[in-house]
Amino acid sequence: MASKEKVRNRAHFIGIGGIGMSALARYFLSEGWKVSGSDLSPSGTTDELKKEGVAVYIGKQSANNIQKSGPSLVIYNNAIPKENPELIAAEKSGAAVRSYPEIVGELTKKYKTIAVAGSHGKSTTTAMVSLILIEAGLDPTIIIGTKLKELGGKNFRKGNSGWLVLEADEWRAAFLNYHPYVAAITNIDKEHLDFYKNFANVQKTFEQFKERCETVVERSTNPKLAAEIKKVLKIPGDHNVNNALNAYAIADYLDIPRQTILKALGKYRGAWRRMEYRGTLSVNRTSHSAHLRTIRDARYTIRVFDDYAHHPSEIRATLAAFKQKWPKNPLICVFQAHQAHRLKALFNDFKTAFKAADRVILFPTYIVAGREQELDKKRSSEALARVVGAEYLKNPKDLKKILIKVVSALNPKLSPIIVMMGAGDIINYTENLVS
Repeated sequence: MASKEKVRNRAHFIGIGGIGMSALARYFLSEGWKVSGSDLSPSGTTDELKKEGVAVYIGKQSANNIQKSGPSLVIYNNAIPKENPELIAAEKSGAAVRSYPEIVGELTKKYKTIAVAGSHGKSTTTAMVSLILIEAGLDPTIIIGTKLKELGGKNFRKGNSGWLVLEADEWRAAFLNYHPYVAAITNIDKEHLDFYKNFANVQKTFEQFKERCETVVERSTNPKLAAEIKKVLKIPGDHNVNNALNAYAIADYLDIPRQTILKALGKYRGAWRRMEYRGTLSVNRTSHSAHLRTIRDARYTIRVFDDYAHHPSEIRATLAAFKQKWPKNPLICVFQAHQAHRLKALFNDFKTAFKAADRVILFPTYIVAGREQELDKKRSSEALARVVGAEYLKNPKDLKKILIKVVSALNPKLSPIIVMMGAGDIINYTENLVS
């Protein structure tokens, strides 16, 4: 047979390696569906899905993947172009074809949905809300844009109640498909301008999202509550206090007791790629300068962290949080810009985003397939490196060599901290650094 007979309850995901798509795939698995999917490159997420029973096809997407899977439902990532061969084949096959936000929108009708939206802090706030509801015994289903230790290192939890906690993404106005019972908006910033074009359109779309919600809560401005939350939080940063205040506002609206909320917030250990400690880098630090002769060839163990920050506001807040936690330790930020359009549109904001770092190393910009325009050399990563006085690393494979050079120029009495930062493939270099 050229293809499998279409079977009811067989779903195929185009772009299954994405953080949202993989969470939705896990939802369908939990409902007893046969699940397959495709992605251009392998990742830790696709490896995990294979172990969970998903048939994953890696490489250039092909109509053959649809024929092999024989799905009754095909779900595609919002970034998939219309000319994608799997999408075309799916539409010809007679299967139902839906986008990720369309399917999630249907779930928000099925469940009493708590949605967290905003330009920054969505994942952390969603995580906090999720843990509060679990602590309160509300047993929610959770779809989140990160991985949580409390969920077994996954981005999905199947609950047995009518509650759904959802991270609501605004890219391409995805969240206008959702029907939340209650929502929080963490903040609104100049983000996804490749789609929105200007900040006014961003604001307008968030207003449209508010109209779709039964209730939108506002975080408290009570300084005593903020201080109490800051005291129990295990993660640093004023931005995380604000995230927790948003989570508190939702929980308070649901009449969850104050002590239950604070207990859950105190248990939160942080999320995947959010100031995540990944391990140590050991280097031999050699110096020929007179004042360092006594420690020549000393071996240094340097803590390495990983963070998803890719917008100037996120970079600024995250680096400030590191400095708040370790004020005396030299902070080295290794950053990979994500999407040339974002770097060009927010270039002036990027110029001041790294001030809290003692040293900065910049990778070439990560090019996002299907979302890029012509590169602007005047607003490239190399140009940004010149402006901020950073080291531009044309070949990221040379990172360890450059880090040894940078570390050798720092105060020998204090162990530096390295944060690998960005939303592209910089995570692979983090793994190489600490392995």
